[in-house]
Amino acid sequence: MHDPRRHSSSDESDNGNEQLLQMQENQDPDQWRMQRKLDIPVILLTSNEAILLVGKVLVSSVDRPNLKEAFLALIGLFYLLVLDYPPNHEFGFTMLQFLIFGDESVPAEISKTFNTMLPDYQNFKHSNEGLMHVLQ
Repeated sequence: MHDPRRHSSSDESDNGNEQLLQMQENQDPDQWRMQRKLDIPVILLTSNEAILLVGKVLVSSVDRPNLKEAFLALIGLFYLLVLDYPPNHEFGFTMLQFLIFGDESVPAEISKTFNTMLPDYQNFKHSNEGLMHVLQ
């Protein structure tokens, strides 16, 4: 059931339905930001930083090697602002929401697939604990 308080993000058209956008060397991130029409969170990648935006508002920026911090903040913004995930990212973002934030409210339409894949993920995580530690 759709929560009427939730805002839909499926009409994002800045550059398709992408939440991670690579800026070209000749593009100005500030100019791109000021031309945005929608409020969906997005990460802009420049050659040296990751810029987190909500609409035209710059929320945060981190050095490019710290992209994982920006990505976690992106998921957190969808969660805190009560936004629907874009349809093409819904399963992945929902799974990360469960794993990172411990939120067990998985939409019914993806619950079966999610529950089927969760043991595989847990086995992978357990068998690659050394690798997971290095990635953190």
